[in-house]
Amino acid sequence: MVKKGTNTYHEIISQPKVWKKTFNQFTTIDTTTWPVGQYFDHVLFIGCGSTYYLSIWGARTVQEKKRWFSCPLPASELLISRDNWFLDRKTNLVIAISRSGTTSETVKALKQFKKLGRGDALSITCYPDSELTKITGKSIELHHAQEKSIAQTRSFTNMMLGVSFFAERTVPTGLPENLSAQLEDLFDRKSKMISNLGRDTGINRLFFLGSGPRYGLACEAMLKMKEMSNSYSEAYHFMEFRHGPMSMVDANSLVIGLLGKEDPHLELDVLKDMKGLGAQILAIGQPHHVNSQSWIDHIIPITFTGLGIYGDVLYLPLLQLMAYERSISKGLDPDHPTNLTSVIFVDV
Repeated sequence: MVKKGTNTYHEIISQPKVWKKTFNQFTTIDTTTWPVGQYFDHVLFIGCGSTYYLSIWGARTVQEKKRWFSCPLPASELLISRDNWFLDRKTNLVIAISRSGTTSETVKALKQFKKLGRGDALSITCYPDSELTKITGKSIELHHAQEKSIAQTRSFTNMMLGVSFFAERTVPTGLPENLSAQLEDLFDRKSKMISNLGRDTGINRLFFLGSGPRYGLACEAMLKMKEMSNSYSEAYHFMEFRHGPMSMVDANSLVIGLLGKEDPHLELDVLKDMKGLGAQILAIGQPHHVNSQSWIDHIIPITFTGLGIYGDVLYLPLLQLMAYERSISKGLDPDHPTNLTSVIFVDV
């Protein structure tokens, strides 16, 4: 009998090795035919579910680091209110992200966009020769990151690397090895702590907080917790959390903060306030930011120096593992989340 969640667990812990394969693939890609964001008036990142949250991270990241005017959208918005986004006399670059390359809303949105002739498009997917890649004609195809399970884990972080490579077009020497080694070390040192948190029956509310690009990652971590374990979980911008949502915080809450890399003192202030309301606190950030705060209950220290935008993938794997552990502890099967399928097909 196959143990529940076997595929999901393997896909989570395989990320250090699969990231290396992704970086190896980047060395074989000819980027000279790719569109460049700075030459467009508007860069739209689109996806559905997890890949919409990836789009939030991608849009905010490239606007911050590359200064491209960027916007994230659920692909369905281009079907429902297309004219609000494709403005007259403006050139648009659409980055379409889909694990399967067959998501109905994303495929239909790209088809309509191509008919308009208002710009260019590139797709990021785990399935070569999918419908999406045929529509865009330019793609990053990460077949080695495909998954058997329904909830996206390694496919998500590898497509994040795809967005990073699209923006940077180069990979610093030694970065792939550094990235994988850090995650392997985190798995070794922090898996027990994460397992205990995931299986803690005293926690019945989980809040994921992130600012800027990290808000998209907080949303994705929240979604993993809901998909795998049917748990009450929400995601918010750090400072916005005080404006109402913190009313839900109590002694049965876990507040997870994805801290900024530079000066997260405002974010730490929010976490300290939530600690004062009785919540447990899990902080993810630079070692010198998290290790110096004795009031933080649990920490995941990550050294982002020299990793650039590629390093953001390190925020997620242990949170994916926590969702897996919570699912298993509740007797669920994270390989087969309630009411979900791996691809959504709708008549659009």
